[in-house]
Amino acid sequence: MKCRTIIYINPDDPRVFVYKHDKYKWLGVTFNFARGRSYVALMLILLPVLLWPLVLILDSQTLPTALPVITFLLLYFVWICLYCFRGAAKDLARYPGPLSKR
Repeated sequence: MKCRTIIYINPDDPRVFVYKHDKYKWLGVTFNFARGRSYVALMLILLPVLLWPLVLILDSQTLPTALPVITFLLLYFVWICLYCFRGAAKDLARYPGPLSKR
């Protein structure tokens, strides 16, 4: 099964994280938006991005140096990648085989 769309909605698929390509798993992961847990995961991923302007407004007097901000963003990006790819691997192990057999 190849997921060629950005938004993947399949109520018959029990997985939350779906690889975009079966053979080339490094191409990416998407969410199955037919599952409620995917919305929670998406909000957790977007939360720091949504709260960043609030931090800048509250801390406008003493802005942090660029190094801690860049370090935080880099570590956060790595965490997002690990979270999504591990979730996809766990979901694939939990529900193996073609979609018709799940």
